[in-house]
Amino acid sequence: MCFLGSLGLALGQWWPMFRAPLGTGFGDWQMIHHNWEAAYVAVSRFGEWPLWDPFHCGGVPILGNPESQVYSPWFWLSFVFGTVIAVKLMVLGHVACAAAGMYWLTRRRYGLRAEAAALAAIAWSGCGCFVWDAAGGHATFLSFAFAPWLTYFIHRGEDVVREAAAVGGLLLLTLVEGGTYPLPFFVIWTAFELCVRAAARKDALGSIHFAAISYGVLAVCGAIRFVPIYFALKANPRQVPNHDALSLSDIWTMLTARSHPWRVPGHPFVWAEYGSYVGVVVVIMALIGLALVLRERRWHLLAGLALFSSLMLGNVGDFAPYSLLHHLPVYDSLRVPSRFAIFLTFYLALLAAHALDLGLRRLQKPRLATSIGVLVAVGVCCDLIVTSSPQTNLWTSAPLSEEAAAQEFHFVARNYHESYASYPRLNLGTRVCYVGGMNWPVSSALWLGARPQIDVPAQSGELQHWERTPNTFHARVKLHTQARLRFNQNAATGFVSSTGAITQAKGLLALDLPAGEHDLTVRYRPTELAPSAAVSGIGLLGLCALLWRRRSSATAGDHTAASSSAAVSGARKA
Repeated sequence: MCFLGSLGLALGQWWPMFRAPLGTGFGDWQMIHHNWEAAYVAVSRFGEWPLWDPFHCGGVPILGNPESQVYSPWFWLSFVFGTVIAVKLMVLGHVACAAAGMYWLTRRRYGLRAEAAALAAIAWSGCGCFVWDAAGGHATFLSFAFAPWLTYFIHRGEDVVREAAAVGGLLLLTLVEGGTYPLPFFVIWTAFELCVRAAARKDALGSIHFAAISYGVLAVCGAIRFVPIYFALKANPRQVPNHDALSLSDIWTMLTARSHPWRVPGHPFVWAEYGSYVGVVVVIMALIGLALVLRERRWHLLAGLALFSSLMLGNVGDFAPYSLLHHLPVYDSLRVPSRFAIFLTFYLALLAAHALDLGLRRLQKPRLATSIGVLVAVGVCCDLIVTSSPQTNLWTSAPLSEEAAAQEFHFVARNYHESYASYPRLNLGTRVCYVGGMNWPVSSALWLGARPQIDVPAQSGELQHWERTPNTFHARVKLHTQARLRFNQNAATGFVSSTGAITQAKGLLALDLPAGEHDLTVRYRPTELAPSAAVSGIGLLGLCALLWRRRSSATAGDHTAASSSAAVSGARKA
């Protein structure tokens, strides 16, 4: 029932996505549609594993792109429903996952009433953070929905190995969903929760053991993503400045403003990066809940609220938490500190639920308590749905193009924003890079128009035949002398040739060939692909073994008492 109710809640807020089933999304969704289409076309039309995207930016990697979602289970729904509907199902699934996780955590760990747990689930999964991510195309941020599940498994206390493996599996899922922000944030989140676990159980070694399993699962199973991403970021560093900072007034506006101008005075980002609406009622209830949990000495809630709120403030000083964090590798490429607001809203929803729970428990009439609890939860739900409706109704952009695909791939100079998402299915490319993406180098020598995509110097010979697929060039050339062939795409490491020597010319992929007739194949096949895939494959087998192993009766017995004790402690003294 928890999961069905959560799915119903998600549908209640996001049904406008399906009014025009093939309508595409606003803002960054065009980039996500493009990325999914590039991978979908590679598999369905050309029978190739999606490693390279020739349709964007003059040619860029899919394999090493941190935002790639090819390995996400959601992507494969594209072969059943098409990419656009698959993306919408992904949104719906994550919102439902967030609601179910928060409800389950609130009920199981804290022992709150169902009405209070429902309030927490509604307030968090329907908050402005998820709304703007799902409305504006931050598909790689949807994995924040796993936060309550990570916390639940860390504190569950029944089978440490399986629970640690479950945490590692969720972190792995975050990685393959392109979680450019969620995964680094989750490292902090899980480290904090493991410290809470160690303090509550007075067992630091146990938490270290838990962390070793969880992060080990992530590292080994995630090799297929970590290794290519490492090489991509090494070749194209993406450090960004740390300029933004928030005041308490800004935070109040973020949490309570039902509408706001697109530009935010005094800040470098648009409102979509700040909108975190939960409403005045939830904020006030959370403040009451904070006073209650402090009285009951649930210090971990105060510590978590303080930690993640301070990180959200951004660059408020050289020694501010976010400023210090921004000096670390990976975190130095994250440019928007306000994205930590997702964790602030998590704690606000949880604290508001504590306040409602205490109020309902003090009522002497159970039916009245239930009625009031339901009214509060429904009222907050209606407020969030109405307030978010301008964003949930943004799925009105044009469907992907139904034009016939070009017989031969080539670059064009169409209206970029109108055509970008449809380029892969049209077999067309663009030299333009989407703003805010990776720092991919783009050759200035790329050429436009329906002409051969391989250039053979006229004085050296002739191109007799050529073909290209997303990952591969096939060609037959006849050369009178040694020559350098140029391919109409960016140079990049990872390309190999059946003959000749790969090089580059003015930023273009190039190939040096001796005189003679050559049937050649040039394909994108990075050397790190096979070994990293092998490591991940072995890791996944190990993860399955950890998750589905049978517990011995001794282990089950040892943990029965601990589970009951943890439940009571979590419900009343955590």
